[in-house]
Amino acid sequence: MSFDHKAYIFDWETFEKECAPKLSEAFKTENISIIEEFIQMNIRYIKSPYDGESISSDWKSHLENGGIQELTDYAITKYYDLETDFGLSGDWMNIEENLNSMQASALLGVSFSVNGITFDPGLQGSYFQPPNIVQQSISLLALNNEPALAEFCKGLQGAASKGVYVTF
Repeated sequence: MSFDHKAYIFDWETFEKECAPKLSEAFKTENISIIEEFIQMNIRYIKSPYDGESISSDWKSHLENGGIQELTDYAITKYYDLETDFGLSGDWMNIEENLNSMQASALLGVSFSVNGITFDPGLQGSYFQPPNIVQQSISLLALNNEPALAEFCKGLQGAASKGVYVTF
């Protein structure tokens, strides 16, 4: 199976204030209505994570399973533009194997986990890099002369004050 590494500039600060507390509560209580309410209240900003299209009032009818993972996948689209992927695509595995462990971690970030539930809608990995981690990633990857990393590093530079969302 081929993994497609996707990376997006992510508004971490706003996410942390608005959405992360609601997601944490939903993950702790396994109450999906918290996320559904968030989506409904922010419907004009939410996109389908599948096609990047704006959602409409009948958005629930387009869900595949309506579980906590899928709802969270929808909710976080408020904080990134699905059309601005600067990830490594299918090349990431070849690139990663030529990096040390610290540099390899700079290609990903940290998971969002609460109460034993880790956000991972595609079951292939989802990671976040707040601005401080983006800065560390830039420093770590700047030490590597791998040409295939150039666009990713350029994307990290653009995300330095915001954050990054990485998914597969």
